[in-house]
Amino acid sequence: MRAVDEILSRLVELLSQEGGTCYARVLEIRRLQFVRAPGEAERKDVAIDILRMYGGMGSFNDLVLQDGVRTPSGSNRRLDSLRNALYEAASKLATTR
Repeated sequence: MRAVDEILSRLVELLSQEGGTCYARVLEIRRLQFVRAPGEAERKDVAIDILRMYGGMGSFNDLVLQDGVRTPSGSNRRLDSLRNALYEAASKLATTR
């Protein structure tokens, strides 16, 4: 459970620094919902909402960080790593009984 909160915090920090402020705000809201959830069922609901961000065209899964014409490869590798870790952690939480 702590992994989801930690990963969300790192993503918010990265996206805030790299200009992905829209997703940074959404992920911060999810992080707060997750942290403040009174129980396992509510945390599971937040995990499901996180997983919904990965589907469809223009989704969080499609995000590429760009600075004008430059694509910062190091930041995008970090984004990919954190995005994958979040997906795995949220999937694990969403499928627990």
